[in-house]
Amino acid sequence: MAGSTKSRTRKKRTNYKPLIIILIVLAAIVVISIGIGYFLTRGETVPTNEDTEQTETLSTDELKSMKTPLEGTWVSNYDGAILGINGLTFSLDMPSVDAPETVKGTIAVEQNLVTFIIITGDDMCPNMEGHYKFSFEDDEITFNLIKDNCDIRKERMTMSWFKL
Repeated sequence: MAGSTKSRTRKKRTNYKPLIIILIVLAAIVVISIGIGYFLTRGETVPTNEDTEQTETLSTDELKSMKTPLEGTWVSNYDGAILGINGLTFSLDMPSVDAPETVKGTIAVEQNLVTFIIITGDDMCPNMEGHYKFSFEDDEITFNLIKDNCDIRKERMTMSWFKL
């Protein structure tokens, strides 16, 4: 009987270490792919030195010193309003009946697209952007509306302007 006690059936031990390692690796891959997908769909980019330099606030003198193809003084064929563009700043003098004050703001120009942002002028959509495509013909310029929620500016800007 002594031999029968030694020959007990041994329980087979299963080794789960490789299975646990595989599950951890798969979980890590899933987490990494979700993270990558999240950032790609948000369109986030890491800012470069060029991006941070361009987003710094420029002084009024620096804005005026930058030249654009829109540079100069323009008169509206619609109502005689005067649009002065000096660098990346503009001023709009409207007939005194419409607005006794001069409206001032900044512009951004890229190829033949311009964005107007009014800074002063309480009655004329302050801090609202207006996006236009511009084209020249002889000494006249025409602004074609892309998007502008400011009705007053939209009405004025879409008329042709001649250069003084």
